[in-house]
Amino acid sequence: MIGKQPASRPPASAPHRVMDMHAPGHVPAGLKPQASQPAVTKSKHTFPMRLIVAASIGAVGVVMLAGGVLVALRLTSPQPTRKVELTANTYQVVDDPNGISFSISKSFTAMRPDDLKKMNPLFIYGFQVASVDHVACIISQTQRTKPTAVTPDQLGQGTYAQLKASFPDITPIGYQAIKLKNGRSAAELIVGYHDKGVAIKQAEVVAVTSARSTFAFCTSPTPLYGYYQPTFDAFFKQLKIY
Repeated sequence: MIGKQPASRPPASAPHRVMDMHAPGHVPAGLKPQASQPAVTKSKHTFPMRLIVAASIGAVGVVMLAGGVLVALRLTSPQPTRKVELTANTYQVVDDPNGISFSISKSFTAMRPDDLKKMNPLFIYGFQVASVDHVACIISQTQRTKPTAVTPDQLGQGTYAQLKASFPDITPIGYQAIKLKNGRSAAELIVGYHDKGVAIKQAEVVAVTSARSTFAFCTSPTPLYGYYQPTFDAFFKQLKIY
């Protein structure tokens, strides 16, 4: 079981996918019959009919070739990827629509989407140790309405303030500005608090893009944190936010 999470804080968010669909252009149903045309006076520079036909066929061929290139480009252009692969020891997750990728040990069990939504509508990925309460790693996201620049220090301070609103006895343990695997700046903080009488230690990484804010955090009962810390560290080390 996972302890409560701040209702206002986005420790993990539901996916927001918007796909643009382009409707085909309007094609006229028909052409009006044209009025009779005046007689055409022959020019001094006339072209043999055979050359005109050949040129017309060539033009059609160019149009068909161009159409074929467009179709080929559409078929070969990269599409957003969302996949989960299992290796011998880890889950490998790539989620391009949500701009994240990560891996986590298979000693953790993937949580059902319905269960995540009941905990917090913003949770999009969750993995837990089924046999031990309060041990889990979760990812959440929120959409940004004002994509202004935010420093790691501001991310850390804002996240801590939101946590404190839900856990008044929270204690800061550590903070640092870091770079994720793909080079994005992020804030990493470690805090302690009590959830329903259980002492919890939590590590969290927060980063933003112009489109969304992403929160990845791992929790454990304080006495067990040292045991699970290598798994948490490996999870954060592989995290990409883009």
